Parts: sequence; C-alpha cells; structure tokens
Amino acid sequence: MIKGLVSGISETDEKQQKQPIATDNVSINVSINVSINVSINEKIIDIITQMPAITVKELAKTLSVTERTIYRQIEILKTENKIERVGSNKTGYWKIN
Repeated sequence: MIKGLVSGISETDEKQQKQPIATDNVSINVSINVSINVSINEKIIDIITQMPAITVKELAKTLSVTERTIYRQIEILKTENKIERVGSNKTGYWKIN
C-alpha cells in the first residue's frame, strides 16, 4: 500500500515538472508584443514623415493591421509626445515632434 502511494506521488511530481510555468509564457508574450508594438510605432512614424496627411484607414491597409491597432498605437505615440494631429481628422495632417 505504501508502495502505491509513493508511486502515485512520483507520477504527480513528474506531471508537474513537465507543465510549463505560466510566468514563462507571460514573459515571452510580453517581450514579443512589446517588440511588435515598437516596430509598428517606428513604421507609423516613418510613413507619417513621408505622408503627413495619411489617414488611419490608409495606415492600417499599408501595415496590414486593423484600424483599431493603428488607433491604439497612435494614442501611445501621442502620450509619448512623438506625434500630434494638426487640424481636423478629415483635412488635417500629422506632425512629428
């Protein structure tokens, strides 16, 4: 009976050792997402430098991402004071700071 309990415990230990730890996945995903966001932000700035009157829709199409992604990244760039919108959404343009 004790032998059966010991083998049951060792099987449980082996299963626990084989399972990935959640923090490993989180750190990998965070670093991947951060590097992707940085490269998208750099691309947005590069495109805006060349075409200041570009729209969010055009940026999304050019970078093959959703408009929501562009809006999110533009908000980040605005809070970092890297870009600003001058004029209206329809007739305005982007200014790089």
